[in-house]
Amino acid sequence: MRAVANNNQAPTHSDVQTKVGGDATVRLIDTSPFLACTIQATPAVPARDLSTSVTAALTTVGGIGAPARALAEDAAHDAAWLTNELKGILHASWKYTFFDTPPTPVSPAKSAEEYAAEAVKNLRDKLQGLLNEEVSIETFIAGQSGVRPDVIKDQLDQVRKIRDTIRQYNDFVKAVDTSKPLTVNELAMDRFRQKSVSETITCKDAVTQAQPFPTMTFTAYYENTPTFDISAGAIMSLTPGRQVGVVSSPILATGPVPIMSGSTLCVPSSSPAACLGVTSRSAVQFMPAAFFEWHKNWKWPGVANGDAYHPFGYVGSFGPAFGISVNPNNGTASAEFFEGVSLGIQRISILAGLHNGRFQTFTDGYYVGEEVPMGTTPRTERAWTNHLALGISYRIPLH
Repeated sequence: MRAVANNNQAPTHSDVQTKVGGDATVRLIDTSPFLACTIQATPAVPARDLSTSVTAALTTVGGIGAPARALAEDAAHDAAWLTNELKGILHASWKYTFFDTPPTPVSPAKSAEEYAAEAVKNLRDKLQGLLNEEVSIETFIAGQSGVRPDVIKDQLDQVRKIRDTIRQYNDFVKAVDTSKPLTVNELAMDRFRQKSVSETITCKDAVTQAQPFPTMTFTAYYENTPTFDISAGAIMSLTPGRQVGVVSSPILATGPVPIMSGSTLCVPSSSPAACLGVTSRSAVQFMPAAFFEWHKNWKWPGVANGDAYHPFGYVGSFGPAFGISVNPNNGTASAEFFEGVSLGIQRISILAGLHNGRFQTFTDGYYVGEEVPMGTTPRTERAWTNHLALGISYRIPLH
């Protein structure tokens, strides 16, 4: 509330998730006992997108509850004097935010609660003193001699209007319970089941009901944190990518051209011939994958309800994961597999484990580097192998 009250700009809040039918509370911090805040819920069918709700500045209304009629500024003890005194008292202590301040060379550190308690005490003393002054002013006006009765009546009406406003503020501050937190305001949220709820927080002046700064909004998703997720992402595997095939070699006038076939040098004879070799090789492979995760969820250490920002996310998870991928580097579209564990941060999942992948090799006794007659097409097979793999994925919301 410090930034809102000081800058008159409502912050952008991230969307939140709470359990189905669970208890949830909005906590306003660095707030003021002179604000009356409410939260309004507008439920809808859950429909997530990838954006956060953005706060809209709706309206800004000011005022201290002074009477609408303009009063004379040159009178020493009349309605105008009372109005100016009330404005000065409210300007000094009637704040919409109180916050901790560090020590300075001339003053010690103070907490928000200390500042708020001082403001309440100061208002109680000053407003009661102003009411006592009002009694004296009313007695003075009523006892004037040589003044027409209608003028005296008009002056008394003006003073009594200001008196009513002063009493409003005085009655309110007298009722403030200083034994309870003054700068923390907790607003209970309604319970819903499988709903996307637009939450609107509105704060008004506790006496005048004027809205001094914009409304704050966010979206709450009433859904349980799942223990099973389907996610889509990619794998980086240390399984070597390899494809093999026939590598032709032209016969020139000077003789056959040597071919480096994999790590073997193949030199065809003078007759039409070819070599068997590795046609594609990679030490690391990247491939798309779909993952199935079962995980246990927790709240990250150091994260507390009411924190303004969670730089590394709020919900974490850990558990086993199984993945299916299609490897574009082994000459086929057959499925390959992943088994490992996942570490989740919100909906992002980081995975580590084994990639059950395949690589292409010759069969029927053929081998890389062998010379074969032109037109020969040896059969190949794809052998299984296991290597370390890392992955990253985004958990797809399921409703």
